[in-house]
Amino acid sequence: ELKKLGVPSRTLISFLQNSRQSLHPQKVLVVDEAGLVPTHIMKKLLAQVAKHGGRVVFLGDIMQLPAIEAGRDFAQLQKSGMTTLTLTNIQRQKTENLKEAVNLAARGQAISSLESIKNLTEIKSSLHRYRKMAQDYVRLAPELRADTMLLT
Repeated sequence: ELKKLGVPSRTLISFLQNSRQSLHPQKVLVVDEAGLVPTHIMKKLLAQVAKHGGRVVFLGDIMQLPAIEAGRDFAQLQKSGMTTLTLTNIQRQKTENLKEAVNLAARGQAISSLESIKNLTEIKSSLHRYRKMAQDYVRLAPELRADTMLLT
């Protein structure tokens, strides 16, 4: 998505393996989904930045997804006093009902979150659930399908 906006971007592994990278004090690296970065990759990244200069901005949610491999460096950095900003204004959800559901989920109140959503339907059979999702999806206009996410 960043590339579509003209923002140079690549994976951390690609960045670290590229010997021609030009880190310098004026460069700012933005690491999205920083909570997923394993310890050995975080160590290499921070060593490169310390050696060549620059700054790093980590984005992510320590409560959303854990690191794929060993380590919780992003959470540990925050706990150790790293300057941390928290977004509190919900942008993705547009209705007050869905915003309240997200706020409840963010506070760890998953049951209350789900109970607050109007028109919530539970289909226990996975076969019936997938069939219903597929039917509802194909009934959407093509332009709506492009902006639709199915979650189960």
